[in-house]
Amino acid sequence: MSPWDILFILGFSLTWIGILIVMAAFTLGSLTKLRKVGEGIGGKEEGRVEGKGEEKGEEKGERKIEWGGVIFIGPFPIVFGSNRRFVKALAIVAAVLALIILGFTILMLT
Repeated sequence: MSPWDILFILGFSLTWIGILIVMAAFTLGSLTKLRKVGEGIGGKEEGRVEGKGEEKGEEKGERKIEWGGVIFIGPFPIVFGSNRRFVKALAIVAAVLALIILGFTILMLT
């Protein structure tokens, strides 16, 4: 098996793994949202006292959603997110991936 065949199989496999991960994340996110909507039906939450534990619009049990992502346009990564910590971590991951892409490109050209 030539190096080209190995790279083709590796790239094809990683593409499908990525597609499956995105589909699973979308499905799990949708199911979580549906579950939360279903819990809200029927009035007030049990055990919750109005006016207690609410500051600046925050309710008891409310979670802050943080997000981030990387988009590659060619070899150039675009990093975005809602939190500096996520952006820094994703920038490191993007830099490593960019170096791997560069390495494979050089490997293919030699």
